[in-house]
Amino acid sequence: MFSKLLEAGIKGERHVIETDVTPIPVLHLWGTPFEKGFAYGILMGAEILLAIRKSEEYAIMQYKLACLDEFIWLPEVFLQECAEQKLEKSFKDVLFNMWAYIR
Repeated sequence: MFSKLLEAGIKGERHVIETDVTPIPVLHLWGTPFEKGFAYGILMGAEILLAIRKSEEYAIMQYKLACLDEFIWLPEVFLQECAEQKLEKSFKDVLFNMWAYIR
């Protein structure tokens, strides 16, 4: 694999240190700053994409929570009643009771 990377102009090597918990990638890069950055992107591509995906999921979840806190408000008494009843009533009954609290 290393010879293929050199043929493609990748100026770097990827090694992996095996541990009890998780493997740790170690890179050996050389060349200009651009060549090092390019090699880093190629050699760590899967990890970079995973980090971006996880960051997007986290940001979307935080956005959803912020929207729920900002735009959807239910009285504490209603939430307490729902918790006590464990929503054993039908959804229509719970919805009807919610409007009684809001009015």
